[in-house]
Amino acid sequence: MTGMEDSAFAAAVKRLLDQGPAGGPEQLADLVRRTAQAMGLNSAVVFLADLQQRDLVPLPGSRDNDGMWSRPLGIEDTLAGRAYRTTATQSSQDGPAVLWLPLVDGRTRIGVMRAEADEATAEVVDWCRALASATALLVASQATHSDELIRLTRSRPMRVAAEMVWAFLPPTTIGNGRVTSTGLLEPAYQVAGDAFDHALTSDTLHLTLVDAMGHDLASGQSSAVALAGCRATRRAGGSLAEIVTDVDKELAEWVPGRMLTGIFADLDLATGTLEWINCGHPPPLLLRGHHIVSGALERTPVLPLGLGPRYPREHTSHRFALRPGDRILLHTDGLTEARSPAGEIFGDQRLADFVTRAASSGESAQETARRLLHAILDYHQHQLRDDAALLIAEWHPGS
Repeated sequence: MTGMEDSAFAAAVKRLLDQGPAGGPEQLADLVRRTAQAMGLNSAVVFLADLQQRDLVPLPGSRDNDGMWSRPLGIEDTLAGRAYRTTATQSSQDGPAVLWLPLVDGRTRIGVMRAEADEATAEVVDWCRALASATALLVASQATHSDELIRLTRSRPMRVAAEMVWAFLPPTTIGNGRVTSTGLLEPAYQVAGDAFDHALTSDTLHLTLVDAMGHDLASGQSSAVALAGCRATRRAGGSLAEIVTDVDKELAEWVPGRMLTGIFADLDLATGTLEWINCGHPPPLLLRGHHIVSGALERTPVLPLGLGPRYPREHTSHRFALRPGDRILLHTDGLTEARSPAGEIFGDQRLADFVTRAASSGESAQETARRLLHAILDYHQHQLRDDAALLIAEWHPGS
């Protein structure tokens, strides 16, 4: 591969991008492998993260020089997992050089690519990273409509209510040079009432986290209506107060008798000013440096949503000035109220201890979110009685 011309590499990637959308996962696995060989690599294998981000699963039909690759790799305890967790290339040299490269769509981690070459020169690493970027684009372009890819990343069937909620969710992580926001839900295959949304404009990050009453299909419908109502008003230029008014109206009309709590917030990316309205929800947490600033974002909430016009309300918004590096954590009560088999709740203190340790270690917001929900599941032995959802937003201007 050393000395490969830019034009030859461009031609190989062009064939990948031209032919990739036409086939399924098996065809994509073979196409990536052939593209790698055309570049002078020995092999390339694509692994995708499962829905709960515990394992990296190879595309069907994947094979390297030793034959078919069918086994998943753990995210916690492998070099491949380290590449995924840190979004940084990892390498090993025991015979041929093996590179593990993160596959990232925007800011959302989707998997890793294993590339093998005779030697990992700087040029080889650069070409492999470019191949990984092109491969990530191809996977992302099919991920929302390819049932084969979706089945690959699921370990069991999903309830109808959960299917509806996941269909409404945005990418789990978004961001730019000034802010990063990441959100997750558990139990992934049974979630019903919790949901999140985040969106970027040139100067604002919007955050929404909702928790609908109950744990059935109507709960999923409530959260779906809340997200849709929020987006409709927000995209028409509406304020936070108008969002809350419209969501309350839509819920009362289309899902009568169902209440929903939530937080709706805007973060000014230039000034760091956070504005939010809390509708009967647990207050946001402020993580500054290596500690939680106790009570910094606690304000008197307004009524939950879905009560309708019989309950007049004032949609009071609150403001707080963030400092560079501050993180905001929004969560539903299922996160702190998860109980161990002995009946002990996870609690606010365990939550605070977890996120402060993560901040002290320099861990990214999306890795903190992933590990935190795994800690909740493990604490409850994977039998959550209530949904648990969280959003972590970090303001990092000038980074």
